[in-house]
Amino acid sequence: MTRPLLERRRNIGIISHIDAGKTTTTERILYYSGLVHRIGEVDEGSATTDWMDQERERGISITAAAVTTTWLDHEITIIDTPGHVDFTIEVERSLRVLDGAVAIFSAVEGVEPQSETVWRQADKFSIPRLIFINKLDRIGADFERTLGMIEERLGARPVVMQWPDGESERYTGQMDVLSGDFLSWSDGDEGREVHRQPVEDSPANGELTQKAAELREALIEAAADYDEKIADAFLEGEEIGEPEIRAALRRGVIAGEIVPVYCGASLRNRGIQPLLGGVIDFLPSPAEAPPERGHVPTEGGGEDGEGGESEAAVDEGKEGDKEGDEKEATLHGAAERAPDAEAPFSALVFKVQIDGGRRLTFLRVYSGVGKVGGEYLNTGQDKSERLARLFRMHSHKRERIDEIGPGDIVAATGMKWASTGDTLCDPAHPIRFEAISAPPPVISSAIEPRSAAGTRKLEETLAKLEAEDPTFHVSRDADSGQTLISGMGELHLDVLTRRIGEEFGVDVRIGEPRVVYRETLMKEAEAEAVFDREIAGKSQYAKIKIRVAPAPGEGVICGIDLPGGSAGSAGSGDGASAAAGGSTDIPAELMRAALGAVEGSASSGILAGYEMTDTRAEIVAVDHDPGRATEAAFAIAAGMAFVEACRKAGGQLLEPVMAVDVSVPEEFVGAAINDLNSRGGQVGGMEERPGAAPIQLIRAGVPLARMFGYATALRSATKGRATYTMTFSHYQKCEMAEV
Repeated sequence: MTRPLLERRRNIGIISHIDAGKTTTTERILYYSGLVHRIGEVDEGSATTDWMDQERERGISITAAAVTTTWLDHEITIIDTPGHVDFTIEVERSLRVLDGAVAIFSAVEGVEPQSETVWRQADKFSIPRLIFINKLDRIGADFERTLGMIEERLGARPVVMQWPDGESERYTGQMDVLSGDFLSWSDGDEGREVHRQPVEDSPANGELTQKAAELREALIEAAADYDEKIADAFLEGEEIGEPEIRAALRRGVIAGEIVPVYCGASLRNRGIQPLLGGVIDFLPSPAEAPPERGHVPTEGGGEDGEGGESEAAVDEGKEGDKEGDEKEATLHGAAERAPDAEAPFSALVFKVQIDGGRRLTFLRVYSGVGKVGGEYLNTGQDKSERLARLFRMHSHKRERIDEIGPGDIVAATGMKWASTGDTLCDPAHPIRFEAISAPPPVISSAIEPRSAAGTRKLEETLAKLEAEDPTFHVSRDADSGQTLISGMGELHLDVLTRRIGEEFGVDVRIGEPRVVYRETLMKEAEAEAVFDREIAGKSQYAKIKIRVAPAPGEGVICGIDLPGGSAGSAGSGDGASAAAGGSTDIPAELMRAALGAVEGSASSGILAGYEMTDTRAEIVAVDHDPGRATEAAFAIAAGMAFVEACRKAGGQLLEPVMAVDVSVPEEFVGAAINDLNSRGGQVGGMEERPGAAPIQLIRAGVPLARMFGYATALRSATKGRATYTMTFSHYQKCEMAEV
């Protein structure tokens, strides 16, 4: 099959709060575009993109699924993402490789907490968006209120492309603002045909006819901001053609400054075709996306191509081949890859999936052409990778292909080392793109096989799941010897535990969930350590002084502050990074070894062995003996100095606090607030959600340790009529845990 030109392709994501209708909308897109011949339903467990058994059973999306279809001679690759906060990494890594997104909001609930989260994630990657306001047929639907919430809570500038005629049971269709047509759908043909007629000849109410001119004027005003000719014609009262308006709006959307708004009722098969038209009209093709930026890695260190000093060496947290020689990469000057088939090959690994026990690696290609059997450099691991087979994915089904090029989102087998965030590239033109960051886990449970015979198989299974999911961590409790699994919430761990049994055949026991704490420091302190020993007949020496201090909100920052030398530092949101540099007479590889040891030590705090955060560590003095200085000596001395400095500074345990939003009928507000208060929660505000039965939204911050069993308690207190969402907010001090 001949692929369309790059300009006629779209890579988009479907994002929203849980239960806003992402998968239902995606299913209609696939049906009307001809990819599937029957509409699958979430409630029936027949949706195309909900292919996992647990997704069909639970009625929610758990993993992001990619499908490719066509519409109006354009190829559209769609990634349907989960809406539950426990699976937020699926949204994060999908948005990292997409060119556009459709954000879906329920006209009943409006902008919900997870809607805000995914919107900010899209902001982070500067993703152009469309908005689809869904569920206009539902009782309590309010289109204008939802528009207001989008402006107020998201800071977006919505541009209305469709306006509904009525809401809930009065919803009959909608007006296309640009053409002035009234659009309606018949139930008999499953919404296949869009019926168009002039709005003044339609059954729409009179208010819609009056509003048509007002809405079109607002649309032209928005377009005028991106086209001077339209602005002049508008001021002169001249007629402006639809193609010119669409082209101007497209520039505003791609610039990330305006967001076209569509509407409908996906479950009733209304509003999908205009939304597809909007995807073609306004979201960018891979050819219009800006070049992907990265850095050129080189081994070891030294100088870059222009003779300047090397920049910060970074450790992306990946583990290479433990049995081979581990190499360290230093990032030099900035580089970029344009979406050009003639450019050197480059792609980003955005997902690893274990499918039938085999690794399936998902790639977004940014430049060049990759072929089956080709050998490419994985700059994240400094390893060579082979593309044994390539597939275009249709949810969990595969279509074999022989080569890939710019804009492609595909899967590959044969890659041994790749993990989420790695870059694959032409060995002759190395580049490393920005990695994909994963939020820290907040909850853990002990896990063990029910029989000793399953121990090895469990270890292998956990390693596979950890490679697949960056938010899933496996560790061992130093005191009890238990294996701990950590994730984003109770649902996250429950899903993974069931997969261990159902997919991998390991019968396990799971302990009660417990909170994943963090550690920080109480005050600033310094410590010095000396390593002076003979090893294997060679004298090794290093003397290092380290200063540590609290750094609220900064994660872990490791740096160098030597008198008379250059200072370097790097940090991460909740991990540690190393920086190379320092005094000019000390080899860079020695300082990298010292900082690497500090980073490693920060992964285990002095109180209870929890990972450290909000901490700054700087090497402030080094005694360097060129004849006896070794990387091992520097690493050991730095680690010892860091631990001692932390002991002097004193430790403080931090606990995760969750942002909890409770939607509750007015009559149960008091009971809901009392329960939150009893859990140490701080209620931050309330707002009314109007509708047939008004609902109060209570916003609170509650320590995660007090939230276990909350779902059952809330159901009991409100007779099952309240719902809640919970997302990680921040860490705060545990007052009883000072040393």
